[in-house]
Parts: sequence; structure tokens; C-alpha cells
Amino acid sequence: MQAKFGPVSRFLQQHETASHDAERCLNWAIMEFNSLPSRPQFPQQDAHDNMGLNRYCNVLPYDYNRVHLDTFPGNPYINASIIRGPQQNFSSVAAGDTFYFVASQGPTRVTRTDMVRLIAQLKSPAVIMLSSLVEGGREKVANYLPDTPTGELHLDDGWTIQVVRETFPYEGVHVRDLRISYHPGAPPSSTASSKRRKEKKNDTGVMGGTHPCPQSPSFTHTTRHIAMENWPDFGVPETTDGVRHIAEELTVAVGWSDKNQTGRPAGSTTTLRDETSQECGLPPDPPIVHCSAGIGRTGTLIAYMLVLRGVERLASSTDPVSVHDIESVLDVHRTVTFLRTCRWGCVQTLEQYLFAYRMIYEGLRERAAAAAGKK
Repeated sequence: MQAKFGPVSRFLQQHETASHDAERCLNWAIMEFNSLPSRPQFPQQDAHDNMGLNRYCNVLPYDYNRVHLDTFPGNPYINASIIRGPQQNFSSVAAGDTFYFVASQGPTRVTRTDMVRLIAQLKSPAVIMLSSLVEGGREKVANYLPDTPTGELHLDDGWTIQVVRETFPYEGVHVRDLRISYHPGAPPSSTASSKRRKEKKNDTGVMGGTHPCPQSPSFTHTTRHIAMENWPDFGVPETTDGVRHIAEELTVAVGWSDKNQTGRPAGSTTTLRDETSQECGLPPDPPIVHCSAGIGRTGTLIAYMLVLRGVERLASSTDPVSVHDIESVLDVHRTVTFLRTCRWGCVQTLEQYLFAYRMIYEGLRERAAAAAGKK
């Protein structure tokens, strides 16, 4: 794999030594961004039917790739979308050719339990939060974590979240290992359940009706929660370092660095949960990424990781790699266009679009330099 980064390194050297007109490049990037799909392209009826469970009425998931909460009791609706690699389709799941995320809105006070149900149902090994709880005096994400490093948070319907370990590996990055427990029948610890009931229109599955699934047994799941606290809404951080560090933390937490593309060890057996996921078009154990709306900061990080994953696939391929192959994988416009077919509005601003380019360039330079040093 390391040897394959040779063409990448030469490509970057050619780019750095070439004569570029900065104003022309910026104008081209503006044209690219303005040509992205700007309106929803697929039906969003489920979201309209459950409008009270969306943080923003204008950021809604498509029906075709929305995650359905159906493992634990509760409403099946959540504002969360499946995002696959751009060259994959659901039929490839059984073959193990999977690389994907779930992009979600930040929970509201009404949907905190739904966020925990999402993590538990998908058995997500990692959750990335790219928003502070409050920004500009407004709530952006309702807190679904304990307030203290050793505390517990008890939510509705028998859910408990406990921090097992926490670290601060990089400035502005907060990593917590969480233990999520579900004990059906446990009494609620706050008035949140009454607030949820006020949001419901009826019990038929429309606008907050509970899902008619059987009582689930007790359940425990451990996940890594990685939060970045200095990425401004609609904006970008001063440098790419923190975001790229989060991408590396995610790679390690999910196991993409030393496992196959499903995140499972090579040769491992398929579990009943995996088979169930495949039947509904979901590969097992995806990471969840969210900010507040789940499109701007979330889309920018996912765009970066999809492109870098594409380069890694080229590096591990047994076929020769050409500059044309690299340029195709590095097509940011194509990647963001694809993301907007999965979740409307991904990469919200021109500043974020340019930041994605910058992250990809600096990430590739770092990888190429590391590969060259190992020769």
C-alpha cells in the first residue's frame, strides 16, 4: 500500500510547482459550489409527518435512505440519513464492500432518547459531534451525555449513559468512552417523558406515535464519543489540524485502519444482527456524525473522509494507479454532489467547500510524506 502513494506524492509535487492563478482558482471553486444541487431531490414525506421531531423544519432527511428506529420501543422516526461511498450501492452489502456513515441532526430535548436508540440500534462504534451544545446563545444540541466525567445520565424508557473514560487528545477535541445501557421498565428520571407526550399528535405512528415492536431485553453497548468544540456554525476552524485529527480518531475507533471495509476483522463471522442489517440495506456498525442540522460541518467531514478513503482504495489496489485515477478520486464537486443526493444541503457554505479542498490537500500531503519516510 505504501508504494502506491508514489503517484500521489508526484501528483502533489506537480501541483505545488505548477503556476496557478489564485483568483482564477477561487472563481472556479465558486462556480463549482454554485452548480451544486440546491433543492431537495427526493421525497421527504416521513419528515413532514413527524415535523415536531426535527430540530429545523428546512433540514429534512429523504425517505429513501432515512434510518428507521425499529429495534427498541419508541417512535420509528429520526432525522438521520445513510451515506454510502459514492461508488457503492445497497446490493454490495452482502459482498462486504461497504464504507458508510449515518449523518444525523443534533438531538432536541424531545429526541435525546431517540439519539441514544439510534446509537444502540446501529451498534455504532463511534459518534462524532461537531457542534457545541450552545452557540451564540442558542441551543444547537440537547445534551445527551452526563454532565460530569464520572456521572450517569438517565433518560426515558430505561436508558442510561455512563462515561467510562475521557481524554483531551488535541486542542478543542474531547473524547469519551461511553457505556449505554437499556433496562426496560425502569422509571423515567425527569419530566422529559411528559414533554415528549405533548409533542405527539396521536398513537398511530404519525408525529410521535410509538412503534409497535415487542419489549426488548436488557442491552449494553460501548461507543466512543468524539466531540469538536471549536468549529463555528456555518464557518470553519482556523486550521484543518483538529478536524483531521478527529478523522484519525474515527478511523481508529471504527477499525478502518487495520480491518476490512466493513470495520470487522478479516475472516470474522456474520452475526444475526449483521444479517438483519443487510436485509434492510444497512451494513453493520456504522459511525454516526452530527452537528446541529447535520449537513454543514457534518457534510464537510464526511466529504473529506470519502475522498481520503477513495485514495486509500487506489493505494491498496493491485492495478496500476495513474494521475487520471487520482484526479477522479479527488473530484470534490462530484463527492459533494453525491452527498446532497443522500442528505440535502451537505456542505452548506462556500467557506466549508473550500475547507474540504484544503483538508484533502493537507491530508494527502501528510500521508504522502509518511509513506515516503517508510521506504
